[in-house]
Amino acid sequence: MVTDNLENLFQDFEKKLHIYAHGIKQRGGELKRAVSISNEELWNDLKKIVDTINESQPEQKLSLEMLLLSRNVLGGSVWIFRSYLRFLRSFVKTSHKHKIILEQRHDDILDVVINRVPFEDHSFNHSDILKTIFHDLCHSHDDPKYQTKLKMPKINFTVCLVSGALNELFSTPAFERGVKHLSEIHDFQYISADVHGRKDVKYNAQVIEDTLLNYIEENPDEKLWILAFSKGGIDALHFLKKNSEWANDHVIGLSTVASPIQGTLAASGVLSKIGEEINKYDDTWWYQKLDRGTNIFMKNFPNFLSVEYQKGWLKWNKDRFPNNLFYTSVAFNSPWYDAHIGMMATKLIFKNDSPNDGIVDIKRAHFPPMFNAINFGFLKGHHLISARSSTFNQEALIQSFLIALDYLELLPKED
Repeated sequence: MVTDNLENLFQDFEKKLHIYAHGIKQRGGELKRAVSISNEELWNDLKKIVDTINESQPEQKLSLEMLLLSRNVLGGSVWIFRSYLRFLRSFVKTSHKHKIILEQRHDDILDVVINRVPFEDHSFNHSDILKTIFHDLCHSHDDPKYQTKLKMPKINFTVCLVSGALNELFSTPAFERGVKHLSEIHDFQYISADVHGRKDVKYNAQVIEDTLLNYIEENPDEKLWILAFSKGGIDALHFLKKNSEWANDHVIGLSTVASPIQGTLAASGVLSKIGEEINKYDDTWWYQKLDRGTNIFMKNFPNFLSVEYQKGWLKWNKDRFPNNLFYTSVAFNSPWYDAHIGMMATKLIFKNDSPNDGIVDIKRAHFPPMFNAINFGFLKGHHLISARSSTFNQEALIQSFLIALDYLELLPKED
């Protein structure tokens, strides 16, 4: 008995030691990648500035290049700093938040997915499936001795990223870090629509249209999966409504992440009132001088995201959306004490009436019944998980979507 107890203690210690060493190695790799990519961006920005100075009339272009340099220096610094903190924390951290107690329910759901048991033949819902897949992949990522049995499907389509509001504050599109990493491993293509985070949906729907139609013109055999974050989900819906027939032929589906599909109280309350007051002065010299056509004050922007507007817009256009593709949604939720500091502030300011990620509440982040969409429920996280510097496991999330969609037989089959 004593020998058995000692052996169990030793095995448990050995396992924790492996996880500990694996965590340090992982965080060290993340820090190295953050430093390497940020340095590369910095040198590229400096080179562009030097090239601009050597031009005959560099003034206007130089100010833009300096602004981009400042943004990338700030973004890279945040990424490196957060990666460094995670690296230091890994030396004293002996457990991981995604460690799974392998309950029978968890195993049962995995068996359903792995053995491709038809969805209608079991009692688990879509939320159960995505959440189980996600946590299993995260656990496999954290524990070197745990190998997931889930398999990544063959991706024979192009992923199109659509970012959300104010994404120009960041140097990369939403979720590009995760998608880029997976594309390098699993050999698939991805593109991003260069939407403007302060422009309204009409403007961004046209940007998406230009991007996707041009891409398909150059790659006529490709299909597209649109992965849209936050306001990008609304922009994508406006694009799909306008290009319904085209989308039926070329788009396999739209998956939204933390998108205010049914509006957000953030746009219906304080934000809207502030915007209305500022935009009363849109004909003044100071407003126009500061704006310079950039819509810095986001005129008309909140209206398209309000609960009232979205409810009416969806109902009015319910028969105008393409019906040959799937629609899925997932929401996020974080209690105020476990949120990003910026999201703590938004929770206090906007006062959503139900659990939320700091901007969008869960119940409004899903499609209404008219879409016959798949509701993947919610995962734990705040509204800034899509940023490159986020510590959220973006790779596991994207993988989870693809595995779940493949299990539900929504992805195109190989020829």
